[in-house]
Amino acid sequence: MRSISMKSIMKKTIKLFGVTALLAVVGLSFAACDTEGGPNVNIRGIARVGETVTASSEGGEFTGNFRWEFSAVGEQRDWGAWLFTPGMNTGATLQNMEIGSGAQGRFIRASRLTVGGDRIFSNVLGPIQAY
Repeated sequence: MRSISMKSIMKKTIKLFGVTALLAVVGLSFAACDTEGGPNVNIRGIARVGETVTASSEGGEFTGNFRWEFSAVGEQRDWGAWLFTPGMNTGATLQNMEIGSGAQGRFIRASRLTVGGDRIFSNVLGPIQAY
């Protein structure tokens, strides 16, 4: 009968832990992935008075116009509706807005409603700097 050495047991145990860790990392990576690519709204541009920023929506069915919002001066809270862009095609995926002087010191974001009625908010730009 063949005896199993302690060194052999340790090698097999380490391999088992290695494979288990690898499987855990792969499994968690799949769990963290957004495989559906759900709806999102994004704004990009320079956060400065006089600059034009662009909001875009993708990954879902949206209804209505973009809504631009501003925060309290110097803080990312107390968001209020700033501008409802009239007359825009509801199928459009891009909307531009020029930042006015009233936005200085504030943070801005955009949002849009999905067909299902969920409001999707963009990233936040700001605080808006003077020109």
